[in-house]
Amino acid sequence: MSNANAFFWLTLLTPLLLLTTRSAFAEGNSSGIIDSACDGSFVQTFVNASFVNGHYWNVSVEDRSQGLHLLTPRFATQCGYTFHMSYNGMLTLRATLMSCHVYQQGSDQVLKMVWIFYPKNPLENISIIPYTTRCRTNYIWARREILCAENFREVSISRSSPNIPDVEIQQDDFDISMMMNTAQVWKIFFRLNNGSRFEVNIQQAFQMGYAVNSSDSRVVFRSPYFTNESSSMMIEGTMVDVIRPFVYYADRWSAFLLDMTTACPVREPECTEQDVVWTLPRILQPLVLHLAEVEYKETSVWVDFKKVDSTTMGQRGYVLTQTNATTSLSVPWGAEGGFNKSCWVNWHFGMEYIINLQIQHLWTDDVWDLTRIMIATKGSCPCREIRLQDDVCTDSGFAITMGLFLNGVSIVNLTIGAETFTVCDQDAGGLLLLQSVQAPCRSAEALDYQLHQQLVPWSPDAFYLVLEIPYSAKVVEKQYLVGTTTHVYMLAVKLVLLDTEAQYYITTVQQSCTRNDVVLPVAYGMCTTSSLILVVQPGSLDSSTLLFVGDIWLSNDAMEQMGYTFSRNATHFSISMPPDAKGLTIEEVTVSFVKYKFQLRLVDATTNETNFQLSVSCQFPTTDVVACFPNGTVAVAAPKGHTKPEVDLWRLALRERSCGPVYVNTTKAYFVFTVSSCGTSRTIEGAFLVYENEISLQKELLPEESPVITRDPEYRLKVICRYRINDTVVISSVVQARRGPTADEQLVPVPIVMKISRAGGPLMLQLDIRLYKDADYTSYYLDEEYPVVSYLQEPLYFEVRLLGLEDQSIEMFLENCWATNLPTADSQPRWDIIVNSCENANDNYLTVFHPVPHNSSVPFPQNVKRFEVKTFVFEMDIGNDFQGQLFFHCSVVVCDAVNFDDVCQMDCIPNRRRVARSGPSRGVAYGRVSSGAVSIFPPLGEPDMRSDERRQANAMEARTATGRCLLLLCCFLAIAALASAAVCVARLARVRHRSVSFSW
Repeated sequence: MSNANAFFWLTLLTPLLLLTTRSAFAEGNSSGIIDSACDGSFVQTFVNASFVNGHYWNVSVEDRSQGLHLLTPRFATQCGYTFHMSYNGMLTLRATLMSCHVYQQGSDQVLKMVWIFYPKNPLENISIIPYTTRCRTNYIWARREILCAENFREVSISRSSPNIPDVEIQQDDFDISMMMNTAQVWKIFFRLNNGSRFEVNIQQAFQMGYAVNSSDSRVVFRSPYFTNESSSMMIEGTMVDVIRPFVYYADRWSAFLLDMTTACPVREPECTEQDVVWTLPRILQPLVLHLAEVEYKETSVWVDFKKVDSTTMGQRGYVLTQTNATTSLSVPWGAEGGFNKSCWVNWHFGMEYIINLQIQHLWTDDVWDLTRIMIATKGSCPCREIRLQDDVCTDSGFAITMGLFLNGVSIVNLTIGAETFTVCDQDAGGLLLLQSVQAPCRSAEALDYQLHQQLVPWSPDAFYLVLEIPYSAKVVEKQYLVGTTTHVYMLAVKLVLLDTEAQYYITTVQQSCTRNDVVLPVAYGMCTTSSLILVVQPGSLDSSTLLFVGDIWLSNDAMEQMGYTFSRNATHFSISMPPDAKGLTIEEVTVSFVKYKFQLRLVDATTNETNFQLSVSCQFPTTDVVACFPNGTVAVAAPKGHTKPEVDLWRLALRERSCGPVYVNTTKAYFVFTVSSCGTSRTIEGAFLVYENEISLQKELLPEESPVITRDPEYRLKVICRYRINDTVVISSVVQARRGPTADEQLVPVPIVMKISRAGGPLMLQLDIRLYKDADYTSYYLDEEYPVVSYLQEPLYFEVRLLGLEDQSIEMFLENCWATNLPTADSQPRWDIIVNSCENANDNYLTVFHPVPHNSSVPFPQNVKRFEVKTFVFEMDIGNDFQGQLFFHCSVVVCDAVNFDDVCQMDCIPNRRRVARSGPSRGVAYGRVSSGAVSIFPPLGEPDMRSDERRQANAMEARTATGRCLLLLCCFLAIAALASAAVCVARLARVRHRSVSFSW
């Protein structure tokens, strides 16, 4: 039920309940629920908070004739009653000695009430409690008394005048039953702001919401704020509501006119960061005739209508400041006298502050003997977070301050790191004892940290918490800043609170402290004839640091399986291993030694960051004629042998004659090469890949034009390396760490694991190229379907796949793709299709790249590339009548999907980090793939117009060429005929000469 509906039904039921329970009215039947107090001219009644919170309620006041009047909001304003609900739930009903139905009985001022409480639980009974407040007061009235309450304003004047009898005001229409002699005349004149006058009688005034009454010695006028007859004005920056009524009385023997002008400031206090400040005009001009005649008597401060003396003000921190024009009261936020209410702001615990303030002025002037005015207000400051000080990082640990909190707030639980505690006890010094789910109530010594509850000196109903935790506590997270001597200690705290209104609040603290307390590890290496040894002094490293080689965590079992020997004492630990142990990399290969490197990574177990890298390198001599290393390097020491004449070792070479020795001494020539270079061949023998090359002597033959003689001996040395198929080898390559290190950080070696299979040799990427039958890439040609028949002008749909690397962090890109007439990729002629990962810019018909969707057949789309080849390129370059076989080849580059380097920064490759690159001269990882034969034939069907035009042009060009050839042939025959004739003439001449000579 809403408050409005509840109030409606309570209003209807109250008269019936009162009529049926009149006999229950008796003084003092409050049973400790209701209490009262009298202060000056005020009568206050208090109802216990525990009883109010569980009930709906109303109250009626009783007149002299035992008539009951329900205190509705309008009745309360018109008759001088004010309700106030404090933060702790206590209800206060405040009246003045001039309020309706407060009357004198003997020497006491009496106010009789009937309280009715309706339980919110329908199973409980309704409570009806009559209560009488009696005040015996010696209050000394001023000639003029003005009260500016929260909901009404009241002025009373001491004057010898006849009484105005009590007038019963009904609940609904507030009709007045006139109980006065008809010979008496009472009227009220309102002087309006425009200078006009508005006149009403007593009955009309009550209907308008005003109240006029009199006693033996005083006349009282009461009014709500901002009525039609009132006006507003600004005085010293404060809004003041002014009403100017004049009460006129006349009978047969006398008449008088009373000025009942009232002026009340309506300014609320302002809330600053530290204080509640209330500033008012010191003198209200509408209340005095001549300002110069005003003489100030006293200004006092009241809280909840109780006067606060100067000593108490100093203790609470109140400050009252006055000038000739203004009076200002400053109250510290949370000071005693007000109420603190818990609230929530910006996800932090906060407080509201509420205080009921009154300022009272006394003065005299040339018209009034003494004027007393009391101005009341409610200061309510919005919710804000209150922190006493920032979190502190001490030399030994954290000192975190949380609060302020109200005394009514209870701690539900406290979570420190990953452990949750409840408060189980508190000692005399404010130290809270904590317990967790797994443990009983423990002291601070058992927990390694302390939680103190401290009171606030200037606000005794508030407290704050101080949590002290050393850096060494297990709930504190620690992180090393790579490349420094600094630790960052981090602590997370969550506090769950419950306030008096059953509202939960959560306040959290994320605090970090930086300490230069890191002792860097120191390492040195040793080399024996059969092992590498790394000795480490760990410094300030603790159990949160893990040992890694590559991406392998060196647990005790892992080190035993890898052939490592681990030992530790109080200050050092050491790791030793043979040169052929897993995890070592070959740093250098020469003809006389192999240099192995063991690199140890110290990894933070929480962040997986590499904090330090320590390494040792050792050289081991090579004694074999041929050494085949796992990374594909081959070292050969070719002996000189005993020949006549001796072999010139510098003239020895591998199959590719440019691959000569790297070093020669008097007895041997040393060669170092990879299995993918220098003409090395590869065959498969059972479960092995066999790589073969040959060292031979390049002979000098004589003579050079037709060599038939040589003095050089015959020299041939076959070199064979055998690798097991499907074995795993580790290729060391350098990539940046996944988190993207800064420029000052070193590169972290991360191994790439590859499988050697029939599709490629060791250290070669496993690649597969497929030719698909349609643009949807749903079906491709099998090996037995080659050669594939295609026609010019028909596109070819290719797909290249990287096999064996199921790693989301790398991506394959096509570096170059081309076509040749022969199966060998290096043959000529060559037609470029993809150049530097881009379509061939010199081709009028650009290659089209197609996206690769993720599905069951393509689990790693980043390792698959699809492209479409336009065969117009062959028509343009070779001619429309071209037919024959083509072979397509592609080389690839593998890039890191997170980072990138210069090699992968080609125009058509997104920024990636190179992991491995194909090509014999581009690193140790090699991969190149070639397709089967594709037979190209001229296009089917009628040629298009362009083909006809081209044929006509070709025919015309052929006819022109034929004509030219016939012309040249005729010329040649004519010249030949002339030459033959000349030769014949010459011969005849000689014959004649001989004959003559012979005769003669």
